[in-house]
Amino acid sequence: MRVEQVQVDIDDLLKGMYVCALDRPWLSTPFPFQGFVIKGKTDIDALRKYCNYVYVDVLRGVPPDPDAGLQRAWKKRSEAPASLDEDEDRTPHLRVKKRNGASSSAGGQSGGKSNGAASVAPNGYHITPLQRKASLQRMPRTDVKAVAIHIKRDVYKPPKQLQKELKKAVVIHRELSQSVAQMIDDVRVGRAMEAAAVRRSTNKMIDSIVRHPDALIWLGRLREQDTYSYAHSVRSAIISVAVGRHVGLHEVQLQKLALGSLLCEVGKARLPRPLLEKKAPLDEGEVEKLQGHVELGVELLGRSLTMDDDVVEVVKTHHERFDGTGYPGGLAGDQIPLLGRIAGMVDAYDAMTSLKPYTDRVFSTSDAIDYFYTQRDQQFQSQLVEEFIQAIGLYPTGTLVELTSGQIGLVLSQNAAHRLQPELLLVLDKNKRPVEPPKKIDLREYAERTGTPVSIKRALLAGEHGLNANEILNSHLTNKWDWRRLAGLRH
Repeated sequence: MRVEQVQVDIDDLLKGMYVCALDRPWLSTPFPFQGFVIKGKTDIDALRKYCNYVYVDVLRGVPPDPDAGLQRAWKKRSEAPASLDEDEDRTPHLRVKKRNGASSSAGGQSGGKSNGAASVAPNGYHITPLQRKASLQRMPRTDVKAVAIHIKRDVYKPPKQLQKELKKAVVIHRELSQSVAQMIDDVRVGRAMEAAAVRRSTNKMIDSIVRHPDALIWLGRLREQDTYSYAHSVRSAIISVAVGRHVGLHEVQLQKLALGSLLCEVGKARLPRPLLEKKAPLDEGEVEKLQGHVELGVELLGRSLTMDDDVVEVVKTHHERFDGTGYPGGLAGDQIPLLGRIAGMVDAYDAMTSLKPYTDRVFSTSDAIDYFYTQRDQQFQSQLVEEFIQAIGLYPTGTLVELTSGQIGLVLSQNAAHRLQPELLLVLDKNKRPVEPPKKIDLREYAERTGTPVSIKRALLAGEHGLNANEILNSHLTNKWDWRRLAGLRH
C-alpha cells in the first residue's frame, strides 16, 4: 500500500486517522510502531501525553480537515518575529512534506589540495592518506537535509507460507554462501574476480525474499564463526534486500543493492590476514589500513567491464554516514545514494550483533535497534531507521527472547500487523526447563487464548541460559532434537 504522510497537530486529530509516525521515537512511547488507527478520544488523549504532533497516512485513514488549525497558523505567523528562521522548527524526526519521487545524485564537491597532493573529489575513487586520517576526526554536520524516501507498499504480494519457502531457501543460502566464499578466495590469492556465479545466486536470493523475507533472514542467523567476512556479507545482503522490499524498491534496484552488499567487504581480501584477525585494539595506522578496504574494493570492481556503476556506488558509500562522519569521502545526507544508505545501516547492524574475531562484544538485536534510534538523523536517516525496524522487526527472525512469563522462545516469523507479537518457538518454560518437544505459538493468539497478557521482555545475549540459537534453528529445520547438545553448546 502506498503511503502519503501529513503532519497533524494533536489538537487536530480525528477518529479514524491512521497514525504512521510520531514526533519522537516509537520506543519511547507505548504505541505500536507499525502504526495504528485512532479509535476515539482515548487514543487522542494518550497521544497528547507524549507528542506535540504526529504524521497520518491519508491513504489508510481519515484525512485531516483542510481548515483545521488555520486560524492558529495565521495567529502564529502574525506574532512571529520577522527574523524567524524556518529551521527553528526542525526536530530529529524527519518531517515529510510531500512525495514527489525526487532524488539526488551522489556527486560531491571537489576537495582542496593538501601537502601538495592533487585535488580529489571527497566521494571519488582515490582518497589520499591525509583525507583518510581526517575521516577519523570529522565532526558531525548539523546542516544535513534529505529528500524523503518515496515509500511504496503495493509492489509485492504478502509473504507466502514460511515452511514451504524455507525448503527452497536452504538450498539458495548454501549456494550463495559458497559462491561468495569462492569469489573472496579467488581475490585473496590474486585471481581475477568472477562475479557471474554470485549474480546467479543473488537473483535466486531476491526471488526468495520477495516470496517470504523471513526464510533467508532466518537462515542468515546460522552464523559461522570462522568465516565472518563472507557470512557477514551474505547476511547483510539478505537483510538489505528485505529492507528494500519493504520500502518498495523494484527488482532491478534490489539486484543492485544485493550485489553491492555482497561485494562491500571484497576489498578486505587484499588486506593482510593478521590485520583482519587481530584480537587486540587497532592503532590509528591499522584503522587507516582497514578503512582502505573500501578503495581496494572499488578498484577491484573498476576492473570489471560488466559491473554496474550503482553497484560500485554501494561499495564506495557503505561506510559513509548521514551526518558526514563516515569515510572515505565524508559524504552527508543525499550525497549518499539510497542504496548506499541502506547497505551502510545494515552493515553496521550486522556487525554490532555478530561475533567477530577481534572482539567479544556483541549487542542483542534490541540493544542494537535502541542504538539506531539514538542515531536518527545523525549517523542514519531517521525515516530509513524506522523503515528498517518495520522490515525486520524489533526482534528479528532467529532471535532468542525472554517473555514476561519467564518462558524462552525463538522468533520464527514476523507478524506484519503486530511486529511486537511474532510467531515463536517456545524452548524453555518459566522455570528454564526444556519444553519437549518445543511448542510453536503465535504470541498474540497465545495471550488471548490463555487470558494472560504475555509479551516479549527482552532479547537474549548469545549463549545466555546455555542456549545456542544455531542448533535450535537446525533442530527445528530437521525436526531432530537433542537437548543435551542444545544446552551444552554456546556461540
